[in-house]
Amino acid sequence: VKYGEALNSVSVSEGITQHDDHGVTTIDLKKATGGNSVNPFAQMARASISPSEEDPGFAAFRSTVKRKKTAHAVLMVLAFVVMFPFFALGLHIFPSKWTVNVHGTFQLLTLAVVMAGFGLGISLARQIELIDSYHTILGMIIVPCLVLFQPAMGMLQHTFFRKTGRKGPFAYMHRWFGRLMMILGIINVGLGFKLAQAPRGAVIATSVVAGIIAMVYIVIVSWIGRPRRRNL
Repeated sequence: VKYGEALNSVSVSEGITQHDDHGVTTIDLKKATGGNSVNPFAQMARASISPSEEDPGFAAFRSTVKRKKTAHAVLMVLAFVVMFPFFALGLHIFPSKWTVNVHGTFQLLTLAVVMAGFGLGISLARQIELIDSYHTILGMIIVPCLVLFQPAMGMLQHTFFRKTGRKGPFAYMHRWFGRLMMILGIINVGLGFKLAQAPRGAVIATSVVAGIIAMVYIVIVSWIGRPRRRNL
């Protein structure tokens, strides 16, 4: 479906967009019958088979798609661009107050936001038949991996630390797997923006925020991880 006025330009650099929304339309082929003429279409009454914007069913469909698309984008951007990185940095920024339990609680909250956005995304993809898009497939890899592995590795490291008082292999797996999922999640946000033909302002704002948070994250993690000089 394409909305708006017809393209009427002689410019060779005119931008052309193909679709605004995707969906399903139903055609009753029983009505496609001719009369006595050799041309089966000669005696057919003209009828529109495309839903109009004034049609109540189509208007409701378009409204539902728009709401799901907006809610899905807001939840996923909030989770991967803001919440996951900030709550991961909490252990470094507030070492005396941001305990492992606080870190785990807030990250589980973020995971709940991701699952809500994931549910909306799957519902939307099925509704407009985009299950096989790169954005959808990558999302169906990232979210289950986060749900299945990240909390488990965190709990295993916490148990190991309580027994030994030091970091184990699960600590590094939890840390680097989480960072990989955050990067893939932000990449998938960009793929989602491209797929939905998101407004340029939303893309620019998200990119700026993601860039700033990424730089802050790298600086803080690098500074915390840098070996300290000892006074001799």
